[in-house]
Amino acid sequence: MLSIDVRNSKNPAVQFNLPAVLRSFQRPSAQAFAAYLASKAEKSIVLGHDGAPMGQMFELDKLRVNRTGRRFIEALYYRETGTALPSSAVIRVECNTQLRTIDAEFKEMCRALAKFREHRNAFVGTVFGYLAGLDSSYSLWLMQLYDSFVWLGTIETG
Repeated sequence: MLSIDVRNSKNPAVQFNLPAVLRSFQRPSAQAFAAYLASKAEKSIVLGHDGAPMGQMFELDKLRVNRTGRRFIEALYYRETGTALPSSAVIRVECNTQLRTIDAEFKEMCRALAKFREHRNAFVGTVFGYLAGLDSSYSLWLMQLYDSFVWLGTIETG
């Protein structure tokens, strides 16, 4: 959805990835997901000069977005520590689609991360980046996708 969102159309990563994203929906294995997305489309509340909806819109499925954030954190934890999460680990993840890097709340999260003994960060072009603070039994993760989704997550392992 980010790839076709008008607000993100100037992002070079969106422009580069859009053809591949659209092609991926044509694969047989993507048909169920494409059908799911189509079922979630609603008429826009923005009306044109003729009074008709100007297009379609999608409400954010926050549970689905948070499950994606959780999968990111689980994978990044393994990447950064070289160990899988124990089954007893408590993982908390929440997304925020309004938060930007210039916001005071984002900067406060970065200050909290700075208090950890061990730090990790990485960026994938202009698409995805994360910062992590790791301790022996607790870690804090701040992830950003396309400057539109920010997840804050914690992992308690002990």
